[in-house]
Amino acid sequence: VGLAYWAYFSISATHSSLLVFAPLFLRVLHNVSPLYIGYLSLVFSIAWTVGALAVGGLTEFRERVAAVGGMALASVATLGFMIAVLTGTLLPISILISVIGLGIGATNVLMTSYGMSVARKGEESVTASSMPTIRSIGVAFGAAIAGMIANSAGLQDGVDRATLENVARWVLGATATISAVGALI
Repeated sequence: VGLAYWAYFSISATHSSLLVFAPLFLRVLHNVSPLYIGYLSLVFSIAWTVGALAVGGLTEFRERVAAVGGMALASVATLGFMIAVLTGTLLPISILISVIGLGIGATNVLMTSYGMSVARKGEESVTASSMPTIRSIGVAFGAAIAGMIANSAGLQDGVDRATLENVARWVLGATATISAVGALI
């Protein structure tokens, strides 16, 4: 159950740090409208759902491979997203945010079912009821850690292009690392 909680924590930290800072990066570095940024959040959510549905019937070994693969996919796609934010156009950015959503969605649903399947007899309800708390803690830590990294990378000095490029490297690199650690867990 502890491993499922840690993986769940890393999933939440990954998506919160990504969704907190991606709008700023896209708005300043690509002059993207807030409406388009909202559509990207929608695409991320739809991809999350598709990822969850795609792995819903897996069991045992395939389930574990898909859970690890989902977080590994999210990690690699986050690195690609970082490169696209720094040098690319909106098409690869849109595709990569979808791939991140697919990976996180796949792992999320599998970690929920895994955590429930390994709970001790009689502790199933405690395990189930604590998962939203773990998610909230992961979201809070992900956003806080990303904020600390962003400020350390120069965000406190302003939001000019050069500063945000440096911040994007550090924040998105750390976000990819969180996903990679989730895959290892």
